[in-house]
Amino acid sequence: MDAVTSHMSGIRFCTYNCRGFNASKQSYVCRLLNECDFLFLQEHWLSEAQITCLNSISSDHLAIGVSGFENSDILVGRPFGGCAILCERVLMPI
Repeated sequence: MDAVTSHMSGIRFCTYNCRGFNASKQSYVCRLLNECDFLFLQEHWLSEAQITCLNSISSDHLAIGVSGFENSDILVGRPFGGCAILCERVLMPI
């Protein structure tokens, strides 16, 4: 498993370098969300417009993130970078 999990003070953290988030990795991310309270995603390769798709992974979790490139950038080759944090809705004050 590429993910790393840590337990501190009863809060469970997990980090995962997904090397490009796509439909095939969504089920793995769902399994990780069942094992932790906070999931840190690196290298999701999503544009700012695509980051909202992370909120559709689980109705029990919220996602915030940033892209590794600007929407105005002309991409040559594959996208790069980006990070996001997903956490259980009960842990986030609204």
